[in-house]
Amino acid sequence: IAGTHLILPEEDRRMIAGYLINKFRGDVSLFDDGLKAIGKFTGWRCFGVVPWLKAAARLPSEDSVVLERLASGEARALKVAVPMLGRIANFDDLDPLNA
Repeated sequence: IAGTHLILPEEDRRMIAGYLINKFRGDVSLFDDGLKAIGKFTGWRCFGVVPWLKAAARLPSEDSVVLERLASGEARALKVAVPMLGRIANFDDLDPLNA
């Protein structure tokens, strides 16, 4: 969040009212100091912390990190190559090939 704040032009930063932390694991109170630091650095308000839920694993992936995790899995009869491009938009397009 701090990194996003740093790279955004000032005009874009002014449009952001706050942020939401999702897929948080563990005791949220341990992140209180982190939330304060983010708020102090960015001036943005935290709208909440959403805990990690097991059922959320069925939702589409939100970033390309999942591609790296899938690539390190056990070898199978069929190999599918996925190019790791600098930008990707639809992270769940390849999910059917994971089965």
